[in-house]
Amino acid sequence: MLALTEGMAIHIVGGTFSYNICKYVCLECGLEFEKAYEDTGIKCTECGSQKIKCHKKNMFCQKKCEK
Repeated sequence: MLALTEGMAIHIVGGTFSYNICKYVCLECGLEFEKAYEDTGIKCTECGSQKIKCHKKNMFCQKKCEK
């Protein structure tokens, strides 16, 4: 609490974070979902299918968009 009220430093460690979020659609069940661009081996979060494609290509996206 002192860090917030008295301007003291906050040290945060661990975890992963990405500003680069890609939107995907599953070609099997039709679910639209989001995952970090850096994730590899992306599967549908509902049915587990690897038959997915980009739903909306973002400026940072350099990946082949259909798997």
